[in-house]
This record gives sequence, C-alpha cells and structure tokens, in this order.
Amino acid sequence: MTSRILINAVYEPIHELKVDVYLPTTPVKAGIIDIHGGGWFRGDKQKDADWAMRLNALGYLVFVPNYRYAPAVHYPTPLTDVETLVEWIGDQYALPTTQLAAVGGSAGGNMAVELALKYGMPAVSLSGILDI
Repeated sequence: MTSRILINAVYEPIHELKVDVYLPTTPVKAGIIDIHGGGWFRGDKQKDADWAMRLNALGYLVFVPNYRYAPAVHYPTPLTDVETLVEWIGDQYALPTTQLAAVGGSAGGNMAVELALKYGMPAVSLSGILDI
C-alpha cells in the first residue's frame, strides 16, 4: 500500500515546530499521534518513521511531531507542544479527540499518557512511568 507522507508540516509557527503526517490511501480509521522518545533532551520524529508507516498501512492517519526539549526548555513545555499539535489536528484534519489515540516511548510515552488523561483518548506508553 502506498501512502502519501507530508514531511515537516508546521503545526506551531512561532517556534517552527514540525510534524510528519502519514495519510492513508484507504478511508481513515482514526488518527494516531506517535510521539518519539529521547529522555526529554534529545530525539527526532524521523526515528519513528518505520512505526508510523506500519500504523499508516493499517489505515490510520498518523502524526509524528517534533517538540522542544532540554536544555533549551523544560517540562511542561514539551507537553504544551503536543497539546498544540492536538489543536492543530482538529483544525487541519477535522479530527476530534474522540477519534485520536497517542503512542510513544520514553518521554513520548509519558506525553501519550498525559494526552490520554487530558483528552480522554486511548494511549500506549512504552515508558517507565507505569507498571507494565
């Protein structure tokens, strides 16, 4: 299955935060926000490209964002960035939070859980904050 990928779409223009959007060729089942890890001080959305392509091949509209991290900023700034992404998704793709899920590992897993708590969306956290 061939999908269309929008690389580096700007979701937050003030800080030039970018997201890769994986658009399925079949009808969209739902949206998934795939948040990369990196211990709050490193990482890049490109490292989750393989996972995003697999989810996309299953019919999901997948969003893989970059966000700001230390030492330039500190928590909760990265969480604020992904919350801005959720708003952007609603505006750009008309997907309400009831049609979104979040997934991530490490710091991304922490933020996936935070999004789940705030918006009531399903989340998968591959992180140490929960007893898995």
